[in-house]
Amino acid sequence: MVTEKRKHQRVSTLNLLHYVCLDENDSHLEQGMGKTLDISQGGLLMETHIQIEAPYIMLLALGFEEELVDIKGEIAYSRKNESDMYESGVKFLETNEKISRIVDDLIRDFNQKNS
Repeated sequence: MVTEKRKHQRVSTLNLLHYVCLDENDSHLEQGMGKTLDISQGGLLMETHIQIEAPYIMLLALGFEEELVDIKGEIAYSRKNESDMYESGVKFLETNEKISRIVDDLIRDFNQKNS
């Protein structure tokens, strides 16, 4: 039996994003495009064409409906999926009121649709 380790509820979401990979000194290593697969108050799962091996990432212009959000995160893992794309778990390093509100809205909408 698998024990759930997550502190926050995750909901499926599909949003385009632009990311910049950062090193420990916040120097830019590479950048690209991807999409979110799910999100919670603590992080998100994103899909990209390349494997992300940098320790940190800045998610830029993460579009939720009509809002753009900048989020700094830490890569928890990155692995290839069945579609030959890469899924990376991102733990948020900082949150703010705007991020919390957007994630709360997404979770509420998800729960209402699945009730």
